[in-house]
This record gives sequence, C-alpha cells and structure tokens, in this order.
Amino acid sequence: MVRSLKSPPHPQVNTYEQLLERIDYLEAIIGIRKGLESFDRGEGIPVDRAMIALQQQFNIPQSL
Repeated sequence: MVRSLKSPPHPQVNTYEQLLERIDYLEAIIGIRKGLESFDRGEGIPVDRAMIALQQQFNIPQSL
C-alpha cells in the first residue's frame, strides 16, 4: 500500500483526467456554439435589459 502511494500515478489516471478535461472543453464549445446560433436567430435580449434583470435577481447595485 505504501509503495503504491509513493509510486508515480498510473498512466490510466492521467488519461482519464485528460479525457474529462477534453469533455469539459468540448461541452463549453458546444454551449458557445448554441448561444451564437441562438443569437443569430434573434433570440437574445438587449444587454441593457439583461443587465437590469441580473441586477434585480442578484441585488447588484447600479454603477455610479
């Protein structure tokens, strides 16, 4: 047990972590693409309305 803790990590662990990182990266890209497609379809809201909604939802004071 102690030897296994002192030995370097197994290559499978690094590979698994790399796969998880790639999945996260690809999911982010997919989300960004979906958002851009939604924007292209005109489904977004103007930034001033979005900011007001966020300020109200999270009790953010307006900028000076």
